[in-house]
Amino acid sequence: MVARRVGLLASALAVLLFLGLAGQAAAATTGYNPYDSASIKASIKRALLDHTIAPNYVTFDITVTKTDGTAPTAKYNVFQTFNQPGKDPTDNPSKCQEEHFNSPEVPRGVYRCTAIVSGPGRWEFNGTVSQPGNLQHILKTVSITLNIVDAASLHTPDAAPQHRSPGKRFVHFVGQAHGAVAGGLLLLTGVLVFLPHLRRKAER
Repeated sequence: MVARRVGLLASALAVLLFLGLAGQAAAATTGYNPYDSASIKASIKRALLDHTIAPNYVTFDITVTKTDGTAPTAKYNVFQTFNQPGKDPTDNPSKCQEEHFNSPEVPRGVYRCTAIVSGPGRWEFNGTVSQPGNLQHILKTVSITLNIVDAASLHTPDAAPQHRSPGKRFVHFVGQAHGAVAGGLLLLTGVLVFLPHLRRKAER
């Protein structure tokens, strides 16, 4: 009797163990969570474009895939920042756009970002991947450093608008006023010279 009960208990434990393992396997295959950081991979690289607006515009792609390398079906919030090494970011984080909805030939999960650098040199471009509606839940971070050689310096005196100083504006105004006064005097002289001639002609 006791042996029979032990056998039944062992059989029940074996069934429970089997069901537990089967449940874990089913969860592994059907319970995919796209917002689990272990379920995705992220990478960053400079975008290959046929045309660029200007050398200061740097466009790069942040690609999110499943761990097996296939395109995801979920959407993500992807933000980028950029800075020179050792310095703070020059701007607030800006959102990258999923390129698939602009160019259908681009697979899902490719988020395109554009940064406008203020001059030549080495720049760090950083990206964060987070869950929509939960920006604090950062899933992945990526970074790349590029040497931007042909960018123009946007903060040089030559690039700034040229303004006349108040002194120069005053001199310019005096010069214009002097010209106007001289022209008026010349016209008045002409009137005084020809006025007697016109009066004599009228008296005849």
